[in-house]
Amino acid sequence: MTVACRSVGCLVMLVALGCPGPAVEAPRPAAPADVAVEPPPPAPSAVAGRRCLGLALGTNFGCLLVEGGTVRCWGRADDGQLGEGAPSPARCRSGPCRTVPVPVAGLDDAAQVVAGAFHACALRTGGTVCCWGRNDRGQIGDGTTVTRWAPAAVEGLPEAGVVELAAGGDHTCARDAQGGVWCWGANDAGELGDGMTEERHRPVAVVGLDGRATQVAAAAGVSCAVLDDVTARCWGNDDFGTLGDGGPRPRPSQLREPDGRPVRVLGLERVRRIVPGPQHACALLEDSTVACWGHNAFGEVGDGTEEQRRAPVPVPDLNGVVQVALTNYQTCALLADGTARCWGIQDAAQLGPYECPRPPDRSIDSGSPSPRCRRPTPVAEREDLVEIAFGSFWSCQRARDGAVVSCQGSGDDGTVGDAGRPTLNAPATLFPPPYEAPALLTIPLPANATCGRGALLLDGWAILDYPVERRPVPPGRHAVEFLSENGCAGAGTLEVDLVPGEERVLDPAAAR
Repeated sequence: MTVACRSVGCLVMLVALGCPGPAVEAPRPAAPADVAVEPPPPAPSAVAGRRCLGLALGTNFGCLLVEGGTVRCWGRADDGQLGEGAPSPARCRSGPCRTVPVPVAGLDDAAQVVAGAFHACALRTGGTVCCWGRNDRGQIGDGTTVTRWAPAAVEGLPEAGVVELAAGGDHTCARDAQGGVWCWGANDAGELGDGMTEERHRPVAVVGLDGRATQVAAAAGVSCAVLDDVTARCWGNDDFGTLGDGGPRPRPSQLREPDGRPVRVLGLERVRRIVPGPQHACALLEDSTVACWGHNAFGEVGDGTEEQRRAPVPVPDLNGVVQVALTNYQTCALLADGTARCWGIQDAAQLGPYECPRPPDRSIDSGSPSPRCRRPTPVAEREDLVEIAFGSFWSCQRARDGAVVSCQGSGDDGTVGDAGRPTLNAPATLFPPPYEAPALLTIPLPANATCGRGALLLDGWAILDYPVERRPVPPGRHAVEFLSENGCAGAGTLEVDLVPGEERVLDPAAAR
């Protein structure tokens, strides 16, 4: 939905993203933080205008890879996770944020983007890697623990070049062209795979893989790889059986093996992709079926039970899968026809409405009502998806034409594009259909301004960045953010269509 106004400025609660440039191969984004995302298949052929080619969601921010190799991020902005190059002046109720995606500074050759809890990384077309955001555990990989507000080059990666990235909560991993895996950052649970538990501020080689890696994946406290013999290895935290080797029931958080080396996921063969989470994990197999294991108190393993599974079990009645995505207590599978099946706990991050085959019961962990599905359940109103991504308490989906992204979940950090709506029970369109790349304008409003869903009329005046610069805004569409001292904030699209030769500027006092 976009509103056009003649001689009137209107704000609509949508975020407009322009993604100019030539079509590129669809990326393979890896999972962030307490989230894991199995990359989707390539999207259909390019359509006119812009296309967004990949999603990467962190705890409270998200990034998109767009045509032409640029990356744009939105959400919380207090740790440099948006890569703007400097602290953001824009604010949401919870702190600095952007409800409109902003370009990552100096990055125009990205082939993949991944997100950790509060940092992000991009694989550049030349095989090098840069990262930005929080760096307290060395997850940026530049040899320091200094927060990076703009992309910083990762030091010490092999000359052969990197072909794939993955990001966990506070660590990052890379797969090189020779099939080796390198990791850096936090290492409390041995998630770096170097046989130690000391954090590393530069990449170190994973030892004991016993083969060439064809995929690398990560989540908070755990890392995994698929090898060229189509088996899988995992290393790191095994409190809930996430490593999948059938080992003993939970022990204190520590290395699963005394030397911290990767262990083979038990009974798992013909693996296409592996998708670890901090508490459970899944694998997409070559026959397009899925197996899962680990924490299962909410049915997130999908085998119809709530029994913890320390080795993989098949997810029944699920075929034709092309992507798997998961968060702490929920798992979703994207099918080849563009529909989705989900299981586990139902919360604000769910993709859309779906009803479990049995009545809701009560949450084991909290005692509060908690609807859950123990088997894959169709998600209504989802028929054109090519990618699913989860953040901590939110999720986004990319549509088949590559131009529309919808998000739902907690919105206090601007993650769903509307800081005024803390929770969305149904997906809201975050990025509307394509048009020319918009300019981004920040609009200060007086303390007595009122905001809400729908349109904000500005008394016939065009919008400009006032009072920083008093200049007319040219006709056309613009992405906008608006802010005021009373916490009113939001984002939208503005179409300026003035009489030729007429120049108007916005006086903030005129806002109602």
